[in-house]
Amino acid sequence: MICNKMKDRLIAFLKYLGIGQNKFAKNVGLSRGYVNNIKDNITIRTVDKILKAYPELNKGWLLTGEGEMLNETHPENLQSQSNKKDGEEQVILNQFIHNFNEIIAIGKTNMEINKMNAESFKRVAESHDILIKSHDKLLDLFKESLSVKNDSKINVLIEKFDNFLEYSKQMYIKTTNCQD
Repeated sequence: MICNKMKDRLIAFLKYLGIGQNKFAKNVGLSRGYVNNIKDNITIRTVDKILKAYPELNKGWLLTGEGEMLNETHPENLQSQSNKKDGEEQVILNQFIHNFNEIIAIGKTNMEINKMNAESFKRVAESHDILIKSHDKLLDLFKESLSVKNDSKINVLIEKFDNFLEYSKQMYIKTTNCQD
């Protein structure tokens, strides 16, 4: 096919690739409608962008129309390359969707675990509260029943029980502070 204008040569290349002008412009990094507005004197920078995106395109053919459309060093079927790129993009997209779904599932699991932990902390705090109240009552009864006697062993026992009660209170405070 003989194409006298650069615009016609680009359109022929796009037809060979099986892609539209907008996809071509996007792949190269050019504005939409670039191919429609192209003149025969495009900048070297633009040519370099095109050849970077499509290295199989023969620079001489693009600029002058002479030679073959494709470089001899890239005889591969461009359609199969395009299909390969589309297939790779689909694999990446599928991988992304899979990973995203896993992240959502992990997030839901973490939320459920956090809810269970909050409920456990609440039950522990309630248990500590009940334990401390029970200790207080038990200690009062114990002291009351032994107040008549002044035995040193009993006083040591009462002191140890007081220390245990103080330790339980501190654990209760630490537990409830961790909950916040």
